[in-house]
Amino acid sequence: MLRAAKEKITVISVMPGEKPNIQEIENNSQAFEAIIGHPVQTVHPFDDAAALVESSDQYLNQPFNRALYDEDGEFMD
Repeated sequence: MLRAAKEKITVISVMPGEKPNIQEIENNSQAFEAIIGHPVQTVHPFDDAAALVESSDQYLNQPFNRALYDEDGEFMD
């Protein structure tokens, strides 16, 4: 049986140069885009249900906020 998506979800937003901030937002792409300020993409780099929502590819020339590294210490792109 499929469950209906939650209307609101709890997220941790990590803006450049700021400490992480826990927020409750609507569970839709518009809410994520409102936080980030432009279109977003979702990636699932972990083996659990966690997801990262980040700037879409057209904004890759922006400075890095945080980086992810794999189990060998290599930067994940």
